[in-house]
Amino acid sequence: MDEMSQQAADDSQQTQEVLDSQMSVDQDGQESQSQMDTSTDDVEPSPQCSSPIPKQPKMHLEENPVSVTDSHVPKETEQDNGLVQNGNEAASEESVKEKEVKLVPEKEEAQGKVEEAEELKKKDEGLEKLKEDEGLEKVKEDQGLEQKDLSDSDMDEDEEDGMQFPKTLAEFNYAFNKEGRLRHIVNEEQGFKFDVRKNDHRYNQMHYEAIGEVITEHIYELLETVAGLKKVYLDDNENEGSGFVFMSENAQTTTDKLLILIHGSGVVRAGQWARRLIINDCLDSGTQIPYIQRAMKEGYEVLVMNTNDNFYIDSDGRRIWKEGSSSPNEHGLAVWDKFVANTPVKHVAIVAHSYGGVVTMDLATKKQESFGKVFAIAFTDSVHFMSQDRRLDAFYSWFVENAVNWVSSSKPLDTVIDDMGYDCKRVSAGTMKHEETSHFSIDSIFQFLATKEGEVKNIKPLNPRPEVAEPEIKETSDEVRKDVETEKTELKEEINQGQETEIGPADTPV
Repeated sequence: MDEMSQQAADDSQQTQEVLDSQMSVDQDGQESQSQMDTSTDDVEPSPQCSSPIPKQPKMHLEENPVSVTDSHVPKETEQDNGLVQNGNEAASEESVKEKEVKLVPEKEEAQGKVEEAEELKKKDEGLEKLKEDEGLEKVKEDQGLEQKDLSDSDMDEDEEDGMQFPKTLAEFNYAFNKEGRLRHIVNEEQGFKFDVRKNDHRYNQMHYEAIGEVITEHIYELLETVAGLKKVYLDDNENEGSGFVFMSENAQTTTDKLLILIHGSGVVRAGQWARRLIINDCLDSGTQIPYIQRAMKEGYEVLVMNTNDNFYIDSDGRRIWKEGSSSPNEHGLAVWDKFVANTPVKHVAIVAHSYGGVVTMDLATKKQESFGKVFAIAFTDSVHFMSQDRRLDAFYSWFVENAVNWVSSSKPLDTVIDDMGYDCKRVSAGTMKHEETSHFSIDSIFQFLATKEGEVKNIKPLNPRPEVAEPEIKETSDEVRKDVETEKTELKEEINQGQETEIGPADTPV
């Protein structure tokens, strides 16, 4: 009995050590959870992304799967103490051994749950980082950004903030050749190269955007030097807080016709259809200069909107929205009020690409009285939409008759696309690429404008169809030359008088 009592005491002591160890594990889990709950940082910067990544949702250990809790331990301990106090040594020894066998796996299970929770946390963090990286690849076509696989970058945030890029094309070692294609100054056969640093997408993207900003200024310059336009501010003070447009010399004084060009959304500015085409193809396909030159040749004055120039950065690095031009739609309305609505121009045509169609519809809706000056609208892959409540009035009917949308399609140029349910005729632009639609459809658009101009001015089109001559009436005799109507009249009179004629019944006119 002494040996059994001693063994029972030793077993009881071991059981208590297991319980203490188990409670310690549970307390560690609660501490870790508490530390996560008390974190106050909303975002944490990542060395792999330029934008902050939201922190993971705070992890909470599940209660049900973990069987070793405070509620379990005291009950079984009380039961064991009761058995010992009652002097039931044999039962106590058996109970202690049974509980020890049960509690050890429970301890291992609790530790496994903690480790599993930590592993899930690491996995979630990895998935969140992957989603952040994938988000950088999804860019709009209008923005003209290269879509390439992301790679690790050695740059930290301080290095990125201090990154300086050239301010001119020459400093980038690029220039446009005679064909309007961007080429390397040293190697003229080499076009634009995106990967300037191997396996460093972040730097390469920043380099691409920097050269894009330089090209924007270059196109501004070409609008003045090549296209012959002038830069005009919405604000008479001409400060950086004001939006601006480009227009021909007599755009505000003409009484004849004016062509308004409206680009799409994204990084493009006045004079651009698509930055990607300017960089990777040529100026003719990516800029509005061919439209401007063609319009002026055909007698138009020209106004070029700049709907995406919405803010500037002040000396403190703050973004300041431009008054009257803080959004594309607001810019469109301000430009219309200042340079179109109250000017003497009588005939206005609009060419609008992509989101420019939305700006156009906003003008038509909010400026209906002065919008009566518009005689034709050419959309190129426009994303505009007309609400159902407008499709039963004259507003809808006007668009059906005077607007055409050249959309991206695999069908030949000008092929009519199924236009059921749309507010205007839809035809193929002759290309599947959204950003190329304006370039591919330029000839068709100016033919359309000429036709609509002829209708409103009641003039013949520039290239009228040849008139078909009336068929000649052959004479039956050189001696008898009579008009056909005169012959009919005389024949009727002879019949009424009952006179005999040489014409038989079968030859009598009906």
